[in-house]
Amino acid sequence: MGYIVGVSKYENIIFKTVDELEDYLEEEDCEEKEIGLFNMNFQKWTDEWLRKECRDRDKINSEKVILNRDMIERYVEHCNKILNNGYIEYYTESYFNANSIDDLQKLNEEIEIEVCDTREKFETLLKAEFESHTFIYWKILSI
Repeated sequence: MGYIVGVSKYENIIFKTVDELEDYLEEEDCEEKEIGLFNMNFQKWTDEWLRKECRDRDKINSEKVILNRDMIERYVEHCNKILNNGYIEYYTESYFNANSIDDLQKLNEEIEIEVCDTREKFETLLKAEFESHTFIYWKILSI
């Protein structure tokens, strides 16, 4: 049991706050305009960064973050810094308990693949039109 995260787009509708989105979803006759763009396994580093960097507290709750172009650009830049400067954010018990250089290299390769894949997914969002759509990063519990 863990979390699955992803990004969805609400076409031709702008939500200024997460509460506004939640109210919309609770309406019985709401036209479902959500389009799932991608999902992935939970990544603590991504989730923490997005929540920390969201500068407007009305655009965040425990399950959702409303994304904007600036935030996505900064996130892609953050991924690039991780790739260029090393993986200190990933240093976990398993990293320190690695038995050999080969184990460390394997961990670094896995981290690099994860960061590159995640960056690529978020980079695709930069081609989108933010003026008439809302993009939501979401997190749900997976069973």
